[in-house]
Amino acid sequence: MVKSCMACSNTQSKSSSVTFHRLPVDKDKRHIWLKRLNRLDLKDFTHRVVCSLHFSTSAFTENATQKNDDDSPRGRRRLKPEAVPIESAAVIETTSDSRSITTQTDLDLTTL
Repeated sequence: MVKSCMACSNTQSKSSSVTFHRLPVDKDKRHIWLKRLNRLDLKDFTHRVVCSLHFSTSAFTENATQKNDDDSPRGRRRLKPEAVPIESAAVIETTSDSRSITTQTDLDLTTL
């Protein structure tokens, strides 16, 4: 089964460095994640994942002592237990190795 991020349209690809992480089991922590990702509407959490682009680099721990050719850590990339998604209006999407960022605009409620 191909993993797909519940907060954007990123999907799992062998050529991508984007990783995918399950929602927390703890209800309170999961609620914080859903709130930050603007997905409080979700009721079914089975098989839901969030891609690594929704977290700061400091939210990860590298479980590796070896390095790849490009000096990046080799091994599993894991979220720290206290990690939460970044609160951001930007929707980050990847296609192959290219990235595009689309920003949501604020509505001017005075004109309505």
